[in-house]
Amino acid sequence: MSSGVQSWSPSLEDNDREKFRKRLLNIDSNLEDTEVEKLKFLCRDFIPYRKLEKARSALDIFEDLMTEDLLNEKDPFLLAELLYIMKQNSLLKHLNYTKEQVKVLLPTRKKVSPFRNLLYELSEDIDSESLKNMIFILKESLPKVETPTSLSFLGHLEKQAKIDADDLTLLEDLCKNVLPHLVRKTDKYKKEKEAGQKGKELLSASDINQIRQALPAGSSREREWERETETSMMGENHQLAASRNQACIQGMCPDRNITVISQFVDEPSTTEPQWPGISS
Repeated sequence: MSSGVQSWSPSLEDNDREKFRKRLLNIDSNLEDTEVEKLKFLCRDFIPYRKLEKARSALDIFEDLMTEDLLNEKDPFLLAELLYIMKQNSLLKHLNYTKEQVKVLLPTRKKVSPFRNLLYELSEDIDSESLKNMIFILKESLPKVETPTSLSFLGHLEKQAKIDADDLTLLEDLCKNVLPHLVRKTDKYKKEKEAGQKGKELLSASDINQIRQALPAGSSREREWERETETSMMGENHQLAASRNQACIQGMCPDRNITVISQFVDEPSTTEPQWPGISS
């Protein structure tokens, strides 16, 4: 006689999520309080500040990242990036990544901003004595600064709008007076930022004509190019469309060093890139 009670069995998707959470638990157990603070700082651009303030463990941060749909069992790369920045490379194995794999994928998949990276790198080079000197210099403008770490000090400057991604004046002044060798890092950041902005410039009309002429007349590639160009000039996403075009182009226009590569002439590969996943 049947009792009428059906047994519950988890789906494959539930099993994957459970395995993933177990991996996150392993990562959390290997992070000290100082690492949790670093993790909170690196996640400032992803998680609301009030939520970060309430986080007491790495698990709290992982949960917030999953809530923001930035971390899941199918794509754990953001966490891999964070661990890589923090030099916690031994923990990457829990995400089925290696240090080398993360390094290769960063140029196309990184989510942590250059500004956040810069502040983190600077904090690693500011020792307790240098931090004390920096706080002394700012005593008049920031009388309430009471912070035990270089990371929280820089976070305080950011929170008070004393520094941001476009204005490093105060930070550069502090470095020049206390740790002059760190100015090299701020200079590098500004140069890379400027180069990135130039790389987003739209193609000129003459560039577009030269590229169109290089394509086989009446080809599907020419029609595709024309459609993307028209869309880029009409919509709000014109800069994104131009960036896509530039990514497929190098060297045909002498003055901009642009040429049409085989990706625009030959049929594209249908093979999707395979990323490391979460296995049992």
